Amino acid sequence: MNRSPTILAALALGALAAVGVAAPPRPSDKTPDDAPALHDLKGVRHVAYSPDGKSLLIHYSIPPTVNGGAHVGIWDVESGKLRVGMEKVPPTCEQIAFSPDGAKAAGISNGSKQLVLWDASNGKALQEFPLPEWQQFMPNAPFLAFTPDGGSLVSVCKKKILRAKPGGDAKLEADAPEIWSPETTAFAPATGALVFAANPKPGMKDGGQFMVYDLSKSGEPQTVPFPGWVRSIALTPDGKTLAVAYDWMITGTTRTPGKVELWDVQTWKVQSTLPPDRRNDFLNYARLMIAPDAKTLAGLATFDRNRPTAIELFGADGTILRDITGPPPSADLTFSPDGKTAVFVLVNRPPQFLDTATGKDKEP
Repeated sequence: MNRSPTILAALALGALAAVGVAAPPRPSDKTPDDAPALHDLKGVRHVAYSPDGKSLLIHYSIPPTVNGGAHVGIWDVESGKLRVGMEKVPPTCEQIAFSPDGAKAAGISNGSKQLVLWDASNGKALQEFPLPEWQQFMPNAPFLAFTPDGGSLVSVCKKKILRAKPGGDAKLEADAPEIWSPETTAFAPATGALVFAANPKPGMKDGGQFMVYDLSKSGEPQTVPFPGWVRSIALTPDGKTLAVAYDWMITGTTRTPGKVELWDVQTWKVQSTLPPDRRNDFLNYARLMIAPDAKTLAGLATFDRNRPTAIELFGADGTILRDITGPPPSADLTFSPDGKTAVFVLVNRPPQFLDTATGKDKEP
C-alpha cells in the first residue's frame, strides 16, 4: 500500500516519541544555541555577505531530518557564531539576499511559491509575499536582490521580472527570457542593471545577445550581440564590468576550450580576454563570479570525462591561484564586499574562505 510523504513523516515522528527520542526540530524551531559554528556548518546551499562584510546570511540544512530541514541564519564573521535564525523559511529556499543597509534579509522559492522578508536583527518574518500560481514546470529563481534604495526586491518568476515592495505586494513586470538560469543571469545592486545571456536557438548560425534591463525605469531591454555560446556570466557589484565565460566548441576535428572575457558595461565592448586555458581536458567555466575590483574571479571549471570538476580562484591575467577538486555542479561561490575574501561552498563541507591575493585559506 502506498503512503504519502506526510503520513510517513507523521508515523516516523510518532515512533520517535513512543521510544522517548526527541523528534528533529522543525526549521522554524531552530535556535542560535543548537546551531553549528561557521567552521563546522555543513549542508550549506547559499551564502551572502552583509554590506559591511561583518555578517553572513546562510541557507543550509542539517540531515537527517523528517521534514525537510531547510534553515536560514545570520552568522557573525569574526566570532563564527550564529547571531540569529530566521523563521518561516521556505522548504526549498533557492536564493537569499541582504538589504543594502543590512537591516533586512530575504529568501525566495519559485517551487513553493514563497518570498519571505525577515528582520535581520531578530529573524522575525516581516512579510510573506505569495508568488503567482503557475501550473507548468517552475525553474528555480536565478537570483534575488534588493534595488539600491532597498525599496524593492527583484527576481524572476513565471517568465517575467518579479518586483516585491516591502509593505506592499509582489507584481510581475517586464518579460524575461523564455529560458534562464542562475549561471546566465547577473545583477548589479549599485546600478540596478539586470543582464541575461540569451543564447542562440538551435539551428541559428549567429551568436546570442545580452538582454540588459535597467530596473530603475520601465521600457524594453537593451540588446547587445555576442558571438558563440555563453556558459556563465557575472557582474561586479558596481555594474561596470561583466565577466563572460563561453562554452567549448569544435571546429572540424579541433576542440577549442571556452574562453573568458571581461566587458566594459558602459560601452559594451570587450576590454580584455583572459589567456587561453592550455589544459588539454579543460572545457569551460560552468559557474562564474567576479570580485568587486574585477581583478580576481572564481569559477566552477568543468573538464572532460576523465577529470572531475573543480572550483578555481584565478586572476584576470589567467593565473590560477587555487583549485579545489571534486565539488558537485551546485557549488556556490561569492566574494566579500571588499573583495579580499572568496567563499567556496561545497556540499557536505563547511564554507571555505580564501585570500584572493594568494589563494590560501584564511579566517573569514
